[in-house]
Amino acid sequence: MATQIILSDKWVPADFTQVGDFLWGALNNTLQRLDPQTGQVDTFQTNLFTNSEDGAAGAVFTYGNGNLGISSSNTGVVSQVAIGNPGSSSPTFTLVSQSPGPQSHRNDGASCTPHPNITDLSIVKSGPANVLPESTITWTLTVTNAGPAISSGFTVKDTVPVAVTNVASSTPGCSVSGNDVTCVGPSLGVDESFQIALTGTAPATNGACVQNFARILANEQDDNERSASVQTCVAAELADLSIVKSRSPSPAVPGTNETFTLRVKNGGPDAAQDAVVSDPLPAGLSFVSAASGCSFANATVTCRLNSLASGASTSFTVVAHVASSVPSGIVNTAQVDSSTADPDPSNNSSTVSAPIGPAADLAITKSASVSTIAPGGQLVYTLVVSNNGPSDDDNVVVSDPLPGNLSLVTALPSQGSCIGGADIICSLGALAVGGSVQVLVAVQVASSFS
Repeated sequence: MATQIILSDKWVPADFTQVGDFLWGALNNTLQRLDPQTGQVDTFQTNLFTNSEDGAAGAVFTYGNGNLGISSSNTGVVSQVAIGNPGSSSPTFTLVSQSPGPQSHRNDGASCTPHPNITDLSIVKSGPANVLPESTITWTLTVTNAGPAISSGFTVKDTVPVAVTNVASSTPGCSVSGNDVTCVGPSLGVDESFQIALTGTAPATNGACVQNFARILANEQDDNERSASVQTCVAAELADLSIVKSRSPSPAVPGTNETFTLRVKNGGPDAAQDAVVSDPLPAGLSFVSAASGCSFANATVTCRLNSLASGASTSFTVVAHVASSVPSGIVNTAQVDSSTADPDPSNNSSTVSAPIGPAADLAITKSASVSTIAPGGQLVYTLVVSNNGPSDDDNVVVSDPLPGNLSLVTALPSQGSCIGGADIICSLGALAVGGSVQVLVAVQVASSFS
């Protein structure tokens, strides 16, 4: 049954939507609130819009995150407004974002809520660690939707530090006011990403550092509030050092030597002073030798360069012994650093993974207790298996087929176990380099043998 509600004041807006427990409408820089329980109408001057026509709503709707959406029939601008304390006598209004929309003078709109109505948007910000004074800083912001719902869009806010000048963005949907950047992003499917590019001019002061923060607001419900930051420092000189590590042979053979080559390059623009390469040897590797200029201490190879000119490169060779008992691959990482600031530290380390290819030279000897035996008698003989390396063997198996005139009595190994019938099979387990295993075998000679 319908209940008539008498409004306390005139309702002016052409459209309304629910935010919280109230109905809201917009007209220019005015928002009206209606309490559907009591009929109380309240009018609030917001001064949100520089162009008041942006608030001339042909349509209002509610974002999945609970914010108010306003689509202007006059300008086509779509605005997102956050309402704080919507039921109080003095609610607050914040203009979150604005983006272009339809301009028809007949706009209408409604909320379309997906199921599930939850997105998980993340933001990652990257940029140079160091730059030259008054050079251009370029930042990249990457927004990714982990789902489970499709994102209808998002807003990224980035207030660039005041020490940075000439802030700009070439990314569609981004606007810049002074050092405040607002980007309205597009729809993102699950696992889709969108990138935003920002630029600015670095401070002139050597040693000055700026920390730049960005935060993201999803259009839908998102239980995780995300932000990201990156620090960039100004340096009078820069040297972009990089290192590439390689190895041979492949795969690595336990019990033999592995050779690692460390190639260091300076991408400039200045010389790298006091460059140092460090290469900690992981378990399973023991130091054998290294190139001139390198030393070994505390399980780490250290190679020093006084200076490496811009554009120059150099290489160091490190030889290490692979333990004979290494069961799986070896992961080895080398790092290069310098007292000169590096604009891109991401290429200052290099890792190689060495798969293992064991090589064990197994040998076996067989000797009998007697040289002759009568039909129907027993013969005892000894099998000796030895490992001449270079690698340990983790699974030694001996097979000894018996001829038709012999039958097994017993087979006793010094380790492992044996089973037999027509064939004797002995599973002897692991055998280290230089080790040996003995198997005593007793067999019965057929009485019909002659």
